[in-house]
Amino acid sequence: MSFAYQTLKRMKVLFLILAIMPVISAAQVHTEMPDWLIHKIQTYQISHPYISAQLTEYEGRVAWYIPPRCCDIPGELYDGIGNLICHPDGGLAGADGKCPAFR
Repeated sequence: MSFAYQTLKRMKVLFLILAIMPVISAAQVHTEMPDWLIHKIQTYQISHPYISAQLTEYEGRVAWYIPPRCCDIPGELYDGIGNLICHPDGGLAGADGKCPAFR
């Protein structure tokens, strides 16, 4: 086999590995999210397909932050079991002022 053929073969394998890695990573992150958050994201994805959730900490506890999905929809901060803590940013009126320490 020629050097070019071997290089092309290796590149195909590398490309396949790189193509599969995000799927594997997404599956690992997905299983770490609580069920209530997965359900909420799936519900929001109907009208906003690019929604995300970020694991964070608020007042020393686990929290989940969902950034604003559009100009008139505020961000949402939830505690670890799914209770809405506040709307820290976004929306037409801005933050609701219930969690000023969250940045």
